[in-house]
Amino acid sequence: MSMRLGGYLTWSEGLGGLSDMEFANSLILNKTFVPSHYDIELRVILEDGEPAGEIYTAPGATRIFGDIKTPTSKLELVAYQYQLDIVKESVTVQTKNGNKSETVNVTEVYTDSDGNFTIHLGRELEFGEELEVYVKHIAQIKRGSGGLVHLSYLTETGEGRRFATTRFFDEQNERPFDIQAWRAFPCVDEKQITALNRGLLNIKSTFDLTIIRKENYTSLSNGELVSSTPDPKYEGWIIDKFSRTVPITPSRVSLLVSDFSHVSFTSKQNKTVRVHAPQHLLKNGGGKYAAEIGAKLFDFYESYFNTSSQSSKMDFAVIPKLPGSVESWGLSFLPHKIEDVSLLLKPNANFKSKLLVDGKIAESLARQWIGHWWNDNYFNLGIVKYLKYLGMEAADPEYSVLPQGTLQKALQTYVRKLTEEKGETDPEAFFQMLQDAAGNDHLNVSSFMHSWIDQVGYPVVKVSVLNDSFVQLLQEKFKVSEEKDLNQNSTWEIPITIFSEEKPHLENTTLPQFWLKQDGDQLSLEHNASDWIMVNYNATGYYRVFYEDSLLNLIQQQLEKDPSLINPLSKAQLLDDYFVFAEKNDGDIQTALNLTKYLYQETEYVVWRTVLNHFGQFDRRFSSHSAYSAFQKYVNNKLNYALTSIGIDDSPEDSTLRKALRSELLRWACGKGEPSPLCTAEAKKLLESWKVNGTSSEELNQPLACAAVAIGGKEAFVLYQQYEKLAKGNGTKEQRVNFLGPLACATDKYIVEWLYNSTIHENSTVVRLDDGKFILNELILKPHGRRQLLPFLRGNLDKFIEHFNSWNQPKPLWPGSWREGVATFMEINKGKLSISQSVDRYSLGITQGVEWMNSTGSIILEWLESV
Repeated sequence: MSMRLGGYLTWSEGLGGLSDMEFANSLILNKTFVPSHYDIELRVILEDGEPAGEIYTAPGATRIFGDIKTPTSKLELVAYQYQLDIVKESVTVQTKNGNKSETVNVTEVYTDSDGNFTIHLGRELEFGEELEVYVKHIAQIKRGSGGLVHLSYLTETGEGRRFATTRFFDEQNERPFDIQAWRAFPCVDEKQITALNRGLLNIKSTFDLTIIRKENYTSLSNGELVSSTPDPKYEGWIIDKFSRTVPITPSRVSLLVSDFSHVSFTSKQNKTVRVHAPQHLLKNGGGKYAAEIGAKLFDFYESYFNTSSQSSKMDFAVIPKLPGSVESWGLSFLPHKIEDVSLLLKPNANFKSKLLVDGKIAESLARQWIGHWWNDNYFNLGIVKYLKYLGMEAADPEYSVLPQGTLQKALQTYVRKLTEEKGETDPEAFFQMLQDAAGNDHLNVSSFMHSWIDQVGYPVVKVSVLNDSFVQLLQEKFKVSEEKDLNQNSTWEIPITIFSEEKPHLENTTLPQFWLKQDGDQLSLEHNASDWIMVNYNATGYYRVFYEDSLLNLIQQQLEKDPSLINPLSKAQLLDDYFVFAEKNDGDIQTALNLTKYLYQETEYVVWRTVLNHFGQFDRRFSSHSAYSAFQKYVNNKLNYALTSIGIDDSPEDSTLRKALRSELLRWACGKGEPSPLCTAEAKKLLESWKVNGTSSEELNQPLACAAVAIGGKEAFVLYQQYEKLAKGNGTKEQRVNFLGPLACATDKYIVEWLYNSTIHENSTVVRLDDGKFILNELILKPHGRRQLLPFLRGNLDKFIEHFNSWNQPKPLWPGSWREGVATFMEINKGKLSISQSVDRYSLGITQGVEWMNSTGSIILEWLESV
């Protein structure tokens, strides 16, 4: 079994005892009446003057079917009083016994501001009685809150369009914040329990949903559309009925009423994947890639689990300005953009953008088999991440990072059991399935799993020299310096793999050679102390590794001699560990930096991506400081060698990861202040080419264009002329910003000043087409632009407020963008800028930045001057 699994089964903060099923049971609001099925009808009203009801309301009715588990004379449900009006006189309760039914007298219906909805009855209900509860209700469709919400978007012509959707659960940061189905219909559900940071054991039911909508809209829900018929009550209305769901919780019921269009693809197994979005976003192939890759991944997961999905379709609704994903069975709501990459990218998009889309679609589809509707949080969060990366590998085999085998066999068995038992099973059963699939009598899977999921955090394995012939391994909990930890003596069952100068490659990369036991003290291994040794081959275990200085020096010597002898993932872990130790654990930042000296020989994407993630923090802090040139000179030197080695232009023979590496290196070498020597030479060629051939949005290499602007000054202003042509010729925003973005790389003081002014002058094309926010953000992200932010604000504050004061959290207010002078200026003008509550927080960020510069920053600068 792959021991990397431990990393995917836990947050770094820990899951806090998810195996405690008694605790999970205590979270259920009501165990007296347990529903098995809901029939829900909702009429979604999005227009004014409708005889069917008021705008932004959803009149409807719910039938709840279930059993009595404990004798009672009252039924306890939930309904949020401030958003869901219960029609009390409509409430009826019937019991069923075979073919006989009885109407039970309802003596009182009680609702309160806490969300309690209690039905008092004229007699006591007995254990095992089957009930049917009927309730009419009117839900409010609020803007941007939980429950049923109404949103809007602008068409290409600026016309506003409304749509309604459910927001019962928030996937942002992969942590639920509230369960809000009770705002749309009465139900039995949990209320705001996730602050406990525990697993969710939910009452699951099947759902039949009927949506009534105007004929100029369409509707979506978890199930497949079964029928659409005219509403006999109101002309121009349509009744849409959807197929029954698998057992899910009320919070996973989803609907969308909109005028969206869609693109679709059918998998080889005849499953349909549709991507829905406003029509203008689907033009010219928008959404086609997501639908196509979704169909491909549908086939992959069905094959992987050896179990067909219980849904014949998957709908992805891409919602403009949605802050986070809301994923459920059969229907997921996704944000339009992730990391500034549109989920509706076209089939010819670059590989990096495709990787982001692959990951999001893979994660959503994996949840059709292992999702939040299951009980176990390590399935809900951990294994879904693992399956996401397997899906990305299926989408592009070059993105191969994870082992398979034992886990797949256990998951196949477990998913079949979940299907047969309607989503309810014991975590211990899964551990036993892993045990059976592994066929290893020496590994107690249950003990191993509990050591990882029942406590917070993760370990550090410390490697030291015992003598000339032995090294010693011991474990301790990783913690941030000065962190108070009541469980600082936590230990884990840790799988250990060793590779060394004598044996740098392992045949079986995932099978542990040794174990650091949870109840053991240390592990001694035979090794020649004059040779390098490393722990955690291919980073398959979820732990960090700290080496004694003499051992680390040997590893560094090997890296500088021949880095190819050490596998890429292990190099990436080594670098990441030591930067994290320096940042969080009182480690020495110079030790981490010493490990980067060899990078001019490095051509592996995963290593560079890891290093640049950490260098990015230094780049942001140094960019407004005199030390920036020294930092950039060091980084550019390494980038130059690496780019020379792999070439600056893509080739048809290049792998996906090679293209990703080139893109990342170019972004740093050409797009950060002064370009590297290689970028400068290529940028000069590009400037000459523009003079002869002009420019084209499709052919514009953004990093090289940035370098051309940085060195070319006014010669590069041909990009703005092209922007103006696109503006006059109705070019799309995407095409326009392709030319605006590189202009922010200008180093000439007067050009930067002109660009700033273009964001606020009413006659400017930038302002007229609402591109000002984009160019302003781009300027602030660049060192030369940031240096002129304060003069611009001082001279144009009133106009800036007029254009941007309603802009939510503009990047000028980000701590990483501030210099001390800007912070002081904002403090003085916080009343005008309507940011009074933010200034103190951001000023604290400035103070912390100054402290960092005086401590860590000065150490880095001293090191840079010495190399």
